[in-house]
Amino acid sequence: MQRDLPRFLQLKIVRYLLYDDPDRSRDDCSEYTYFRRWMFKIAFVCKEWFAMVRDTVDGLHAIELWRYDDADRIIGDWISGVPSSKYSIIQTVRALSISEDTNSTYSMEAILFGYEEEGNEDKDDKDTEQNEEPRVSPLRHITLYADQEDAEYYTDLAMDALQLPKYRLINSVTLRGMYTSEDNVSSIFMNGIRKLENIKKINVLVNTEVEETCRNTWRLASLCTHLTSITIDTKYGLEIEYLPGFFSQPLLEHLDISDHEVDLWNKIEDGRKSIPTDLYNLISGNKSIKSLSLVFHSPESPQYVEMLFDALSQNKCITDLSLDYSLFYTSTIRTNILSQTLKSLKLQTIDNRNQYTS
Repeated sequence: MQRDLPRFLQLKIVRYLLYDDPDRSRDDCSEYTYFRRWMFKIAFVCKEWFAMVRDTVDGLHAIELWRYDDADRIIGDWISGVPSSKYSIIQTVRALSISEDTNSTYSMEAILFGYEEEGNEDKDDKDTEQNEEPRVSPLRHITLYADQEDAEYYTDLAMDALQLPKYRLINSVTLRGMYTSEDNVSSIFMNGIRKLENIKKINVLVNTEVEETCRNTWRLASLCTHLTSITIDTKYGLEIEYLPGFFSQPLLEHLDISDHEVDLWNKIEDGRKSIPTDLYNLISGNKSIKSLSLVFHSPESPQYVEMLFDALSQNKCITDLSLDYSLFYTSTIRTNILSQTLKSLKLQTIDNRNQYTS
């Protein structure tokens, strides 16, 4: 006698297959499940599995629809909150990764600002008159790319689009990629973020050797007082003078910053007459940051290291802490950091950001 698996077991199997995504990449925001073409195979097993996949998938890489001539309309409808057909595997898109190049079959401008079809102008006007308020996008997160063609133009375009009222529910934005030109991509991004009070979480993960652009990015990020989560790694450009700005932000709960500059601390060791006690005081007295990750080369001065560890040990708010492994390269045993009530302490390296749980 054939018997079906209990529904809760089927649900566990489907969720395992979707969450253990072999194609998951750094481009994915971990809070969402992004659509992949192989998910059709799971969805078409039976009606129940189709429903499970449909109810789980809530993220999209626009490139997945590059084959479709009407990708503008399809993606535009999804991010505008237009109800999908019950036969669509994607019902709601809460996370979108989007870029445009010469091979794209869609337009970022058409998707983000809305598309128009011939003969539909009157219909759009009537819909606007009938609806007191414009439709609000279900989007919560968007990823932009600093290494796409004409990145400066498209980043500026996207930041303008995010100021539209329909995107007011977006609270998280990522900029990632590598660029070698002198374009101010990351600076344009950060200037846009400063105007968007609804954005609470940013990830700036760009690799460029244009230090002036990087420094401006760090400076602007340190001035955003409405953010609750900041992850920033530009490889270069961090200046110690910007750090107090981060530890002074009243709402910031998560701070993850890294820099590959070897002489980051040496700049103040050589150029300052006094130890930056103001920074250490801000770290020890901070009452908002619960998760802190500082991944950059250790200062050569043992005194600077000791003061940093003392400041961290005196802090009564941090529960999750990640530090660069080089801070533990000295002969002094760094145990005083454990005197605070930490839930998690991780050591990372600048080169690969691998995490080692202690």
